[in-house]
Amino acid sequence: MSPRVSMQAIWEAAPLDVGFFVKEATKEMRTLAENMRADYRNVVRTWNHKPGFNIWGPRMSGGDLVVTIAPTGVNAKIFHWVDRGTPSHTIPKARKSYPLKYQKHYKRKTSPGSLWSGAGGKYGPWRSPYQVTHPGITPGLFSERIAINHIDWWQGRVASLMQRFAAKS
Repeated sequence: MSPRVSMQAIWEAAPLDVGFFVKEATKEMRTLAENMRADYRNVVRTWNHKPGFNIWGPRMSGGDLVVTIAPTGVNAKIFHWVDRGTPSHTIPKARKSYPLKYQKHYKRKTSPGSLWSGAGGKYGPWRSPYQVTHPGITPGLFSERIAINHIDWWQGRVASLMQRFAAKS
C-alpha cells in the first residue's frame, strides 16, 4: 500500500472581484492613451499636413485588455512614412506633363528621436528635372519614443492597481 497525501483548505478563499479589476484597468489604460495622444499631437504641432489621432478602446481582445492610438485622416499615411521611414525610390515625371519642380533642400520639422516639433521646410535653389531619386525618409521613431516615455508611469499605475485589487479581494 502506497502512502496517501491529502490537503484540506482551512478557510475558503473569497471570490476575486474581476469586474473591479477590469473596470479600474480600463480607466488607467484610458488615461495612458490620452497622455500618449497628447505626445503624438505635440510631434505634429508645427506640421502643415497634420493627421488626427484617435483612441480605440480599451477593449478585450483574446483575453487581453487592448487600447489602440492611430493617426487618422488624409495625412495618416504621411505620419507613417515619417515615423517608420521609407526606402530610396525613383519618382518619374508623369506622362504628358511638365518636369518636376522643387527646391533642392529640406529641413525636417521633427527630428528623428525627438518628440518636439519646430521650424523647418524647403529652401535653396529650384530644380526641375524630368526624374528624381528620392533619398528616402529616415525613420523618426516617434511611436517607440512615446512608448518608452510612458513605461515607468504605466508600471507604477499597474503596481498601484494590483495593490488596490489585493486589498479589495
